Amino acid sequence: MSYTKYRNRSHYSVATTLIFASWGLYYAFTRRYLSVELRGGVSAVMLIAGLEWLLTLPAILSARLNRVIGVKETILVGFAGSALFVVAIPVSKKASLLIPVIALSNLAWSLSWPSIVSFVLSKSTSPGRAYSMLTLGSGVGYGLGSAIMGFVYEAVGPEGVLSFISLLYASGYLALYALVRNEVNHAARNATPESIKEIASKKDVLLVLLALSLTVLGRELFYSVASYKLSLDIEEAFSVTSEAFERGLFGVLFGGLVAALSMPARYLAGILSDRYNPVRILIGANISYIATYWLFVTTKGLIPIVLWQIPLYPFLDVPVNTYVAKRCSGGATTLGLGAILLFTALGGLLQLVVVASGIVNPIRVGFIITTAVATSTLILGLVERLDTK
Repeated sequence: MSYTKYRNRSHYSVATTLIFASWGLYYAFTRRYLSVELRGGVSAVMLIAGLEWLLTLPAILSARLNRVIGVKETILVGFAGSALFVVAIPVSKKASLLIPVIALSNLAWSLSWPSIVSFVLSKSTSPGRAYSMLTLGSGVGYGLGSAIMGFVYEAVGPEGVLSFISLLYASGYLALYALVRNEVNHAARNATPESIKEIASKKDVLLVLLALSLTVLGRELFYSVASYKLSLDIEEAFSVTSEAFERGLFGVLFGGLVAALSMPARYLAGILSDRYNPVRILIGANISYIATYWLFVTTKGLIPIVLWQIPLYPFLDVPVNTYVAKRCSGGATTLGLGAILLFTALGGLLQLVVVASGIVNPIRVGFIITTAVATSTLILGLVERLDTK
């Protein structure tokens, strides 16, 4: 790899660090703020997560948007999402209004992110490593954002947290725009009718995307239960008496440490995804999610806190993006990456069904997680057999 290519990748990684710092701060803040401080419990977390994924469904339109207005302009669509965190400030004390406003930020992100990833991957012959390098900054940013949540909250309150999220998010997108502007001077032509036909004709890709939806349902239910239970475990394990200390510790343990650990995991996942069939890595991730969940909900105190730090997400995220990028060429890449977000959103959206049914007990939720992820594993096993023929 030339110095220039490495330098360009590192620049994109810095930009994603800023964007994901905003998301780390966002998730650590919203999950605890809604469930504990506004007393919404697990149901509130499931509700906002479901709405976030609902507003991610339009990701499939990213390729068409990219073709019509160009990659630079698509990035500006993502940038517009920063305004929503400011709009949410006046309603920050009312969960019923806060949830839909901040969830809307996912719409802007979903329309722009596939275009960004596709642009960077198109410059590399090793999609697994290129994707892991691009998103290496996501682990750093997410960890930092989550870790500082408690301190920012104490300093400026919930309104200040929302303002800081907006600032980080906007800065990251402006950095991406500046980088892409130096390399692209015309609209990228993606998502042609041929691209759509190419993806629709690939049964293995469609099966992997279906399996992804089921895994994401399980993962998001795990996250919803964990964000509430983790607060209780922290209080028990560390004999917390100060709400400010608990809030700060929650931010560090909810996303700070696991994000730091995800950095080498993400790099390893990229190497493995290039060297081996990514489907096998996805199967391993599925089994790990089921085992970790049951250990997490059936233990108390320090044990579930330690289990939460295991970096499983890179071994789902990197392989699925690598698999689709390898199987979809040219203009179909952006569409394929948009399809990943679409099917991810469908899995997350299914949480709303669980919310509507009133199922919040961790054991009952666990049976849903096990059924969904086990079914996903069976589908992936079928895909692996198709790939080896």
